[in-house]
Amino acid sequence: MEDEAKIGKTVEECMKASRNKQNVLAVKADLSDLNEIKRLVEETAKKWNRIDVLINCASMNETGGNIMAENPCAPYVIESKG
Repeated sequence: MEDEAKIGKTVEECMKASRNKQNVLAVKADLSDLNEIKRLVEETAKKWNRIDVLINCASMNETGGNIMAENPCAPYVIESKG
């Protein structure tokens, strides 16, 4: 539930900064999971057919593989559409 509250607050802040409130889309996804990344791209494409700005706030408290799987790889997979 805490994640949803944080997402909601971020959406509110983005909407305040945007001239067009329809230009804000929040998608909660596990960026270490390729299927979740594809779902993120599909949901975005369904609304706009492109990604102009991506705010990637992914992180984990673990060291090693999980952090390395998310941080450098997820933006590339999103940009290349999988």
